[in-house]
Amino acid sequence: MRDSLAVLVVLFFIALFFLPAYYIGPLYFLLVVIYLLALYAVERRGLKRVESVIDVAFFLLVMGLLMKKFGEPLWQGLALGLLLLGLEATRGLWRRHNAKARTNGRR
Repeated sequence: MRDSLAVLVVLFFIALFFLPAYYIGPLYFLLVVIYLLALYAVERRGLKRVESVIDVAFFLLVMGLLMKKFGEPLWQGLALGLLLLGLEATRGLWRRHNAKARTNGRR
């Protein structure tokens, strides 16, 4: 039961990753290929910071393309993207702080 649920969750996330292709078109597939190749090259070199920069650039580019496709102002998409990235960064900092506190025995 657990294995089938895990497979369904993975399939859902794969479909969610390619959902913008429905709106953006074939350009999105080209962007995904470039994104994955860049991540592979950076991961082989072990550059974590560059990997996060590539993630942010891809996310903001897709947000901008979706806003353009829907006819919305570009600044709204970028503002929403930056808000989501800010929340993600805050969550990452919070996790690092908690992990550091656990290793120091303060918690």
